[in-house]
Amino acid sequence: MSEPLISIKNLSVSYRIREGLVNSVKGVSLELYKNDVIALIGESGCGKSTLTSAILGTGAPNTVVDKASEILWEGENVLHYTEEKLRQFRWVKAAMIFQAAQNALNPTLRLEEQFRDTMIDHGLSGGREQDLERINELLSMVRLEADRVLPAYPHELSGGMRQRAIIALSMILNPQFLILDEPTTALDTITQHYIFDILTEVQQKTGTSMMLVTHDLSSAAKLCHRVGVMYAGQLVELGSADEVFNAAQHPYAAALINAMPSIEGDVTRHKAIPGAMPDLLSRPAGCLFHPRCSYAMPRCREERPHLEQISDGHWKACFLEKLNVNH
Repeated sequence: MSEPLISIKNLSVSYRIREGLVNSVKGVSLELYKNDVIALIGESGCGKSTLTSAILGTGAPNTVVDKASEILWEGENVLHYTEEKLRQFRWVKAAMIFQAAQNALNPTLRLEEQFRDTMIDHGLSGGREQDLERINELLSMVRLEADRVLPAYPHELSGGMRQRAIIALSMILNPQFLILDEPTTALDTITQHYIFDILTEVQQKTGTSMMLVTHDLSSAAKLCHRVGVMYAGQLVELGSADEVFNAAQHPYAAALINAMPSIEGDVTRHKAIPGAMPDLLSRPAGCLFHPRCSYAMPRCREERPHLEQISDGHWKACFLEKLNVNH
């Protein structure tokens, strides 16, 4: 495989609160390659959004990143970037579409101004005529008509149109890496699938590497090449979308996939995962999933498994030799 575009090594991120440090991400290592699309899935609070915020340096003021952590881009640790270098890294090298991103548009500016201001601020404007050529190209890619969208204020567009405009805006500086944090939140189901269809087309046309944080597993399976499963701040399984969705080898990954309802097949097969994630202020000993795991062994209560390769491109953090589960 080629050299990674971005390499995350031993990333640990905590939040300082009155009671102490909440370990939101603990020891995560992950690589993303050119033209690669990876989904991060897991229950709310498992650390997915914290991980993506760490990559772009957009964490809250009470965020604490462990000194041993590394996020390598072109051989440099992003965590050591100056504020100016980090600003250039965002948008130009890597861009992000946040949750409910359609609300991120400036309500007082027409869309044309917002697109052109981004290009001007980063020194990539070639004048209005040249800028509009680039903007029109991107709007066409996300199935929007420039004549309808550019003169409009955000409130004059539907939620789906605003979200598509945000996707186009995120691509305006031609980033190599795009983070999508729940990009279809607050949209109806039909629009959600439409947005994922567009994202698939954009990725295929541009070759942009993407990291998707989502609860929509069916859309993740359609868009993504690989899937990482997170639990209580740790990466517990990583593999191809086909391997993880059809033959998950970590009990949590299998339980998560089986808990997702479907409009096809027998809905009674889908069962909620009992219990809740552990308190991240004081992590218990052993495997963090063992109190909820029907496969737990005595060693699971005392030892914490590490992510180990089980086949080419497939990794899991579990002592169980092989899991046979029909999803």
